[in-house]
Amino acid sequence: MTRVERIEATCTENGSIEYYLCSGCNKKFSDENATAELTDVIIFAAHTGETEIRNAKPAGEYTDGYSGDTYCLGCENLISYGTVLPHTSDAPTIVVTDAVIEDNTLRAVISIVNNPGIVSLKFDILYSEALSILSIEFSDEFGAYVTAPEPYINPQTVNWISMGENLLINGEFITVTFSVDSEAAVSEAFEIRIIADSENIFDSETNPVSFNTVGITLTVSE
Repeated sequence: MTRVERIEATCTENGSIEYYLCSGCNKKFSDENATAELTDVIIFAAHTGETEIRNAKPAGEYTDGYSGDTYCLGCENLISYGTVLPHTSDAPTIVVTDAVIEDNTLRAVISIVNNPGIVSLKFDILYSEALSILSIEFSDEFGAYVTAPEPYINPQTVNWISMGENLLINGEFITVTFSVDSEAAVSEAFEIRIIADSENIFDSETNPVSFNTVGITLTVSE
């Protein structure tokens, strides 16, 4: 009988328990007297060390959050994905969900949240005088006809007309890229407002649908 020492498992490599190996029959036993045969001696690899939650994001009133992914600090590998944390508001809303200023350019994402089902939508984007629209990009996932007449003006009107699908559109609707006046002072506030046209938002039965609107105010940093 040959004693085989215990090998601890790691995050990625299997180990084994201590056992005795018979040289005659090649069977494994828990003791040197061969009183109890073992059929399995493997200790499977497992993340047994400390873990860390990464990429967590709290839910907002109009933006979903994320519980975060679990990583093993021993091997830095991903153990499990997190889950989406739903936003807290249930009111139909047109909202600026993200905005970033970088290199005299402001990028704003406008989303639709809690859409009850509409076939047409019209709203204006009103913005500070130090901003000028460079481009408006529409989400391809909406599968609908959208117009935003050029040249861009202030306020800029956006129209969305359903082509028979995606009446319950939700999520990132358009991305507006602005140039920021190079003479704008640091810490100057730049405002983007959304103004819904209540007379031009309808459901499939041409009933008017009321939407809340939420804009955003940003400042230039050095």
